[in-house]
Amino acid sequence: MSYLNSTGVSISVAAWLAHDDYDYVTDPNYISVTTLIKPVKQIILANRLPEPEDMPKSDVISRYASCRGSAIHNSIEHVWKNHHDSTLKSIGIKKKIRDKIRVNPTEEMLKEAEDNGTSIIPVYMEQRHQKTAHGFTIGGKYDFVLEGYVEDFKTTSTYTYTKETNNEKQRLQGSLYRWLAPHIITQDVMKIQYLFTDWKAMDAQRDPNYPPQPIVEKRHQLYSMNDTTRYIDDKLIAIKQLADSPEEDMPPCTDEDLWRDADVYKYFKDPSKVENGVPKKGSRSTKNFTNELDAMGFRQEKGGVGTIVTVKGKVKACKYCNVAIICRQKDAYLADGSLEL
Repeated sequence: MSYLNSTGVSISVAAWLAHDDYDYVTDPNYISVTTLIKPVKQIILANRLPEPEDMPKSDVISRYASCRGSAIHNSIEHVWKNHHDSTLKSIGIKKKIRDKIRVNPTEEMLKEAEDNGTSIIPVYMEQRHQKTAHGFTIGGKYDFVLEGYVEDFKTTSTYTYTKETNNEKQRLQGSLYRWLAPHIITQDVMKIQYLFTDWKAMDAQRDPNYPPQPIVEKRHQLYSMNDTTRYIDDKLIAIKQLADSPEEDMPPCTDEDLWRDADVYKYFKDPSKVENGVPKKGSRSTKNFTNELDAMGFRQEKGGVGTIVTVKGKVKACKYCNVAIICRQKDAYLADGSLEL
């Protein structure tokens, strides 16, 4: 992969941004957990992208968020693999507990401990597991498992937390990891460790829905194994059936997939501020509503005068979608103004 550096990032940092040492799987029938939770359309269109040499080069600075997240993952993994005893001691974990911890123990180590009657506490990190289904190989690497709870480290903005944009995907991700490794992930709850990149103490003080600190844990109840298996079956069958279909035959990405904001219903007491159903440039509404009935009721209170304009919620996920360059659904949102790139 090659990149542009149109922003002039220093070579010292640009080299870090351009480096990618993730162990990708090249099997064409392999589908990762993080891919499987994407919309069917996004999964299929990814196989129709032009060859890398024919794609427009992305700027190296576009990798900043990914590299920052990977750096934090790697740092956490390094501490647990190389310094967990001293660091756990520094936060008050007793020696009798520390001595039981084994990071990524092998089956032989577990059996030996069992045969010797030794109590150990296994910690699993970045372990890849695979299973086959419907001719595909499903695989994934969880971030962290302790006492049977799978954890995922999310380096992200507070928007993701407050708007709960990825709750369903996170729940599915944890459920799929348990489907892959039920002998390791034995609990039916997933823990998300949010590490916020834009947390502000002042916002935490005035907004009860804002994360109270820069690192927050959130828990999700996992789906049952039966429901998880059904999800996998339905998704894989849909992918196979639609693999060669035109985009218009694929299920469109939903508002939840798109991280679409709620629609806003703007009441204008003076109808002259609206032309052809669109507010004139610089015009301000009298009052805004998130519910159409509330807007209509307010208009009735004002004697039935004025007009209501529905402003569709903005779409955000397309900005980060790897197939947006060839997606026609995205083009429609650009045309109606609900997406701004």
